[in-house]
Amino acid sequence: MAAKRKTKAREAQLAFEALSIEGGLLSPEWLSKVAQLQAGTQAEADYRIPKGLNLRDEIGRYWRIAQAHWADFKSGREAKADTKAISERFVLALLRDAFGFMSLTAVEPAILAERSYPIGYTALGGRVPVVIAPADSGLDALASAFGEGSRKRSVFGLAQEYLNAQEGALWGIVSDGTSLRVVRDNASLTRPAWIEADLQRIFTEERYADFAALWLLCHETRFGREGQAVTECTLEAWRNAGREEGTRAREHLRRGVEEALITLGQGFLSHAENQALRADLQNGTLPVKDYFNQLLRLVYRLIFLLTAEERGLLHPDGTSDAAKALYTNGYGMRRLRERSVKRSARDRFSDLWEATKMVCRCLGAGEPRLGLPALAGIFATNQCPTLDASKLENRALLLAVFKLAWLREDGSLSRVNWRDMGPEELGSVYESLLELVPRIAKDERQFAFATGGETKGNARKTTGSYYTPDSLVQVLLDSALEPVIADTIAKNPGNPIEALLGLSIVDPACGSGHFILAAARRLAAHVARFHVNGTPSAAEYRHALRQVVGRCIFGVDLNPMAVELCKVGLWMEAVEPGLPLTFLNSHIQHGNALLGTTPELMAKGIPDAAWDPIEGDDKKTASSLKKRNKKHAVAEQMAMSFLVPISQTEAQTVTRAVAELDAASDVKLEELTKKEERWDGILGSPEYRHQKFVADAWCAAFVWPKQPGELTDAAPTNELWRQIRDGQGSAPALTAKTVGELAEQYRFFHWHLQFPQVFARGGFDVVLGNPPWEKVKLQEQEFFATRSEEIATAANAATRKMLIAKLPKANPQLWADWCAASRRAEGESHSIRQSGRYPMCGKGDVNTYAIFAEHNRSSLGPRGRAGFVVPTGLATDDTTKEYFSELVSKHELFRFYSFENEEFIFPGVHHAFKFALLAISRSGGEKAADLTFFARTTSALADLERHFSLAPDDFETLNPNTRTCPTFRSRRDAEINLRIYRAAGILLRDDDADGNPWKFRIHSRLWHMAEDADAFHTADSLRGLGWQGQGPRFVRQDETMVPLVEAKMLHHFDHRFGTYAGQSDAQANQGKLPELDDAQHADPHLLTLPHYWVDEREAERRLAEFWTRGWLLGWRKIARSTDQRTMIAVLFPKTAAGDAIPLAFPGASPSLVAALYANLCTFALDYCARQKVGGTNVTFNYVKQFPVLSTARFSERCQWADGSYVDWLLPRVRELVYTAWDLEPFARDVDYAGTPFRWDAERRFRLRCELDAAFFHLYAFSRDEVDYVMETFPVVRRNDEKAHGEYRTKRVILDVFDELTKAAQIGKPYRTSLDPLPGTSGAGYGTFSPDGTPRDYAEALRMGLLFTLIRCSGEGGISSGALSRALLWLRDSKHATSWLDGTLLADFERIRESDPLIADGTADSQSTKLLEALENEKAITQDGKGIVRLRARGSIPNWLPQTPTLARLASVMLGALERAEQGAATTPAVEKVTTGRAKRA
Repeated sequence: MAAKRKTKAREAQLAFEALSIEGGLLSPEWLSKVAQLQAGTQAEADYRIPKGLNLRDEIGRYWRIAQAHWADFKSGREAKADTKAISERFVLALLRDAFGFMSLTAVEPAILAERSYPIGYTALGGRVPVVIAPADSGLDALASAFGEGSRKRSVFGLAQEYLNAQEGALWGIVSDGTSLRVVRDNASLTRPAWIEADLQRIFTEERYADFAALWLLCHETRFGREGQAVTECTLEAWRNAGREEGTRAREHLRRGVEEALITLGQGFLSHAENQALRADLQNGTLPVKDYFNQLLRLVYRLIFLLTAEERGLLHPDGTSDAAKALYTNGYGMRRLRERSVKRSARDRFSDLWEATKMVCRCLGAGEPRLGLPALAGIFATNQCPTLDASKLENRALLLAVFKLAWLREDGSLSRVNWRDMGPEELGSVYESLLELVPRIAKDERQFAFATGGETKGNARKTTGSYYTPDSLVQVLLDSALEPVIADTIAKNPGNPIEALLGLSIVDPACGSGHFILAAARRLAAHVARFHVNGTPSAAEYRHALRQVVGRCIFGVDLNPMAVELCKVGLWMEAVEPGLPLTFLNSHIQHGNALLGTTPELMAKGIPDAAWDPIEGDDKKTASSLKKRNKKHAVAEQMAMSFLVPISQTEAQTVTRAVAELDAASDVKLEELTKKEERWDGILGSPEYRHQKFVADAWCAAFVWPKQPGELTDAAPTNELWRQIRDGQGSAPALTAKTVGELAEQYRFFHWHLQFPQVFARGGFDVVLGNPPWEKVKLQEQEFFATRSEEIATAANAATRKMLIAKLPKANPQLWADWCAASRRAEGESHSIRQSGRYPMCGKGDVNTYAIFAEHNRSSLGPRGRAGFVVPTGLATDDTTKEYFSELVSKHELFRFYSFENEEFIFPGVHHAFKFALLAISRSGGEKAADLTFFARTTSALADLERHFSLAPDDFETLNPNTRTCPTFRSRRDAEINLRIYRAAGILLRDDDADGNPWKFRIHSRLWHMAEDADAFHTADSLRGLGWQGQGPRFVRQDETMVPLVEAKMLHHFDHRFGTYAGQSDAQANQGKLPELDDAQHADPHLLTLPHYWVDEREAERRLAEFWTRGWLLGWRKIARSTDQRTMIAVLFPKTAAGDAIPLAFPGASPSLVAALYANLCTFALDYCARQKVGGTNVTFNYVKQFPVLSTARFSERCQWADGSYVDWLLPRVRELVYTAWDLEPFARDVDYAGTPFRWDAERRFRLRCELDAAFFHLYAFSRDEVDYVMETFPVVRRNDEKAHGEYRTKRVILDVFDELTKAAQIGKPYRTSLDPLPGTSGAGYGTFSPDGTPRDYAEALRMGLLFTLIRCSGEGGISSGALSRALLWLRDSKHATSWLDGTLLADFERIRESDPLIADGTADSQSTKLLEALENEKAITQDGKGIVRLRARGSIPNWLPQTPTLARLASVMLGALERAEQGAATTPAVEKVTTGRAKRA
């Protein structure tokens, strides 16, 4: 971007006035690096200099050779020899003898795609075309010799067209002897680009430094080697490196602009003679914002002058050398730039500021004596009135110029290259300006920008604006603009220029104008090419660009600063020497693009919903206005058209006037002035003002202050509004005043009225942009950032809300400001949701990007196209499903390219965020959409395998409920998924009575972690209130607290995945939990520790409506498609669950639900899930469209085993799930009565591989597809390779898959390698025999009850008699009636009857034998008095049941047993049983 400077001599050496770079083909700073041999690949050998010779010395030798050839050339010109011959002789000799082009050869005209290219010469085997024009003929002059048939070309045009057409050539050279130009393939023709050397100046002025730089840049070695890929050359490497450094240089430029603003702002405030300025700021006559805007305009002026001077575009053609010299030496920016380096020049006089003001005045009206044209625009006298009337010391002005014109880095200076400044740089300036929050302090004498927390309130943050890199812009132009251009040319072969200039292109949130400027460049290239019937010169291109900017480009932005910068950017690009700046006021406008109405909406009158109350409204008044509005609804006028004669006539008048304004010329200052006057006349005309007032009043209804009093009478309900609309008298004064105030406050923008000429044709031809990504909701931290540090930096939301609630007393003014801002935000949201303008996206928590998406579509003409940037969620999320479904069903979706921000394309956005480039066609002729996901750079779009196409029927197949977009990574993913969904369908279809075979019900937030926080209790708080811990529960008398399980505590087939026990501070800060290891998992009694507990009765009450079983099914909601696994289904004991675990309540049998759970845990389903989840929330709307197999499919006969698929799956699921006693209810529901299954990591791995292989078969995957799918889980692979040195999971799944395939083919059952067989008692913790104690599982349950009673009794223990009584009560509950009251007795009987196995055989069990067995296991002790206690440091046998049912039963019985012991009302009969030991596996 800049030339390095350490000394003045060095600067002069690197000025290279005979070298110019057009269109940013190479960064000027790289030209400086090349000249200083700092660009890389610049050793002697790289230039083919023999060993022993010095590169600089050799350049000197070649300089002398070149001078000799120039002398011959000069002589030939003076002798008027044949211009073609002397030019060819000189250029060929110069290239061969001085620049090392030993490979130059003459060639016949090249024929490419039936077109002829008479290039003349090539080098390096054809990779470098060399085209030579007659001497002094110019490089842009059209000539038949370089044309084709009757079509003429310039020598530059021929070379450019050849490079664009020839795949084997990337760089070329053209020359007419006096100039030499290096050109590059530039197929998009968005802007002419080249590096040019003025050979005449180099040799006649003996500019050796320029020659040396040219030699280092254009030596044959810089173009690569014959046989290499054309992109493998030094010039291309330098170009790419320059682009990368340009990004870093932009950061310096942004700081420079900010520092220049501070310097100027402070300079004006501190000048002793600017008392009036300080007084106006102090009394509010001049708001700080307006002062800042004038400073911005001044900086825009300086940047414009720097740019125009360096591009040589400031003076009109024909300006005398004397006028140019007078301007340059006495007034120009170059003079200020050079003086700014000299600290001695930074004095306290004001002469330089007075001269600068004079230049601006002259550019406003024109000054021939200085060669200054009348530009007006940014130089008009009304742009900086306060600053123009103020004083500024030279030191402040020069310091500001220094900040704009120079960059200081590593102790050296670099001159900013404003000549080649493009939209990327201007956009970076715009982005930085949005971040600035101006501050004036110390009696209006200190100007600065807010820092730290105050910057949260900046315009960029509060508007969600993010500057769009040019690479994305170009892709959108390819997708949206180029098809429209091609269609326009095809339909208008007779006059394509006028047809192209008739196109309308808009960005509804234009910002700095990056999109529309890039679009203007593209369109101008086409227009210029038709103008000259070939490749245009720079001047021809600029002329076309000015035409396009003035006629085709439109923009709107809510930020007035952005509107101004957009105009400046367009003016700088479209300036033509001698012509005033294009009239843009009617095309680039200020307003809220989303808040406005349409004729169609107004035809229905004001909707009743407009009068719903918002923040600050009186509900009774709102209700009254709503009734009044409804009473005078327009139902009686339905037969009439909205466009009654007066409105129709007014609309036609305004449209005609604007169309005539557009057609008027502005190439002369008087014409431009006339245009400005005509535009002001239109805005002030009775027709426009009435039309605007009618539309404003309609919009004002939604935000009208609904308070008792005169405002109620003045409210524009339907009756009054119709009278205003139809011209039946004037509006009441208060109505007119309030409507005007609201229109100014909300910046209503009515597109049909502001651009009537466009909508008279049906709408825009092209809509482009990157609209803000921000919720239409006031953000507390951002609002208070610049108003109250205490509130903005509050520790949490609750504290912040508490502080806000105190404002009415603590700071009434801030409270009023907060209420006003809240009302405005709610008013905007209310208008968007209720106006009817956004029926698809104006719902719920409104986000601006979705609203802009709907607006962009609706503002298109019948054959228009739109291309814009949106979060990927637009295509994948439920909130925007109607919009995306509409695009799909109407065949309007053209392209959707989704990106991950991992390469920080948007630096200010989180790396995991996903955004997309969306292109739509309003004509609806797209048979299939072109889609790409997970790209990280635009270069990834070149990989065709990443692209896939989906037709509307495919969207219906994949997502029948929402018709949203799956996120496939490749074409193969799309093919596999389509096959799966066509065969399997989805879990639940919304529009099908038979579409819910699983009888699925869902609840996503039985317990909300924020809203229900008051019901949550920690262990410390419970102990402090007298609660006692009993296993995973807390009890107090007859109350129980149960765990609140959080998603991070659960995983696939593991309800004991994470625990709060032992959580470190570091883990807590990261939101992580310690995970149980295999040894801990092997203890079936060890349960995880939650952070919170909740009341059991409340937990039961909330679940009762949905579920009665003792276990729950759900999934972890927070997950991403890039995580190790995405769909993490969980099955866990019945308890309270946080809102990050959506709960599923299927109505199928438990055995089928077990198969369903296995289905949800498999790689096959997870692979499909990862193609759909676009954000971080796996919501039910995603899950119900997963390809879950149906109940009927599971009931089919298994191909590799006897019985059904569910029969084969169930034992494996049972063993994987039932690993601890708290899930015994699940085991019992799937017909298994026994101990939990041992936690054997290797065995469990094999079980899961068998399940995964089975489901790959059930989904009909081929073996290659299984291999491919497993490779889409890179984290699983990395973990396997780290632990096992191979991708073990994939290998074993494929092995089992092959075994299942073989079993199915030969008709013999698959034989697992597992022993014992999956899900059998042998794999559990214990088996029982009739001669042992316990003799069976039922007796083990009774032993478990006794142990639970002992444990719950605490240190005091429980008598053996009470334990005997407990068995008696189990056998017959009538024995308990004396000790259990009504509620407890009912609970006891309910629990007892819920599990008949507990009481089964009770008569055969003696408590003494059972207790003896427990004592032998070292679990309990008995003293001489028969008191039984837990054994100190004893262990609990793994086979001993400790189930939730036993825990509940013990909690009901314990108190009653103690009372019975004391009263001894009943003496239990104790049966004698045979003693023995349990035989455990």
